[in-house]
This record gives sequence, C-alpha cells and structure tokens, in this order.
Amino acid sequence: MDQRLRAVALAPIVTRTKADGTRAIPGQLSETLASRRIPSLLPGRRKLVLRTGGCVEPAGTVDPQLYVFAGGPVATVTTGGQAYRFANGRTHAAADPSGAGRGNDDQE
Repeated sequence: MDQRLRAVALAPIVTRTKADGTRAIPGQLSETLASRRIPSLLPGRRKLVLRTGGCVEPAGTVDPQLYVFAGGPVATVTTGGQAYRFANGRTHAAADPSGAGRGNDDQE
C-alpha cells in the first residue's frame, strides 16, 4: 500500500471542532508561505475505509495536512497543535509559523 494511503487509513478520527481548530495552525503557515510566494493547499480531510465482506471501519474527519509546492516534490506538513511535522521528519514549533516557513526551503 502506498505510504500516503496507509497514513490516511491509520489516521485517527477527530471531532469536527478539533479538526477546525487544528486547521487554523497550518493555515497560519500557509499564509506565511504565500507571503513568500510559495503556493500551498490546505484541503479538508475525511477518512472512509471500506473493506470487502461488509466490514466498514469508522469514517469521519481527520487532522488536516498542508501540501507545499516549493518547486520540488510536494512537501506534506501536519500538526497535532504544538508543532509542525514535516514529511522529512523535521519539526518546528507551531507558535512560530514564520520560522517554520523559512525552514521549508530544505523540504523534500
């Protein structure tokens, strides 16, 4: 299974209120990147996993991911509320979106 699909399948379901709250954090990073003319996308995310045999796993909202288009492969940024987590393993304090945006130049 593709690593991104596996991540979505394993993502925990969160309440809509929590998802909306955590969406604001990558939204701040998106605004910082936009000021540097780096495009990004913050779509809503839902989990729906269907299995053969009638077994359906829980469906619902999962924490958002920010996709950054900085001239190479798309970088994925997630957050649990305290820190930005970049796909290459780097983290940065969520309270400092400007610093996280400056450090994004080395992303995969």
